Amino acid sequence: MYRLIASFLGWRFIPDLLAGQLIIYLHLFYARVLGGHPPAPNTLEYIKHRRYLYALVVFSYAVYTFYHAATSIGPNYYELLGVEPTADEGALKAGFRAFARKYHPDRAGPQAESLFMEVRDAYEALKDPVTRFAYDRQAL
Repeated sequence: MYRLIASFLGWRFIPDLLAGQLIIYLHLFYARVLGGHPPAPNTLEYIKHRRYLYALVVFSYAVYTFYHAATSIGPNYYELLGVEPTADEGALKAGFRAFARKYHPDRAGPQAESLFMEVRDAYEALKDPVTRFAYDRQAL
């Protein structure tokens, strides 16, 4: 519930507040650097500037939200093991063994330990039919 409220506040009120603050700096830049006269408040030109800034803020917030969502997605267990989602238990075991031959910490060194543990957890989750079913439903 709190996430919904925070999202609503983020998408509705914050861009309006930022656009109101940014228009001040835009008009200062317009006056000092470009040597022009900024439009008076409540004129068509002023409203157009504020709408452009509002759209810029919303676009920037959307890009940030998509970037954050894309970077917070967990690893795909099937890609880690190098198998298809329709792979049976034998293919899962073969994928894990091929990965272990290459990246086991005894061979690849201690820096590969965290990756190996992640792949081991993926294999453990996918070899259990109940956990695999739950993972496949959650991943959709």
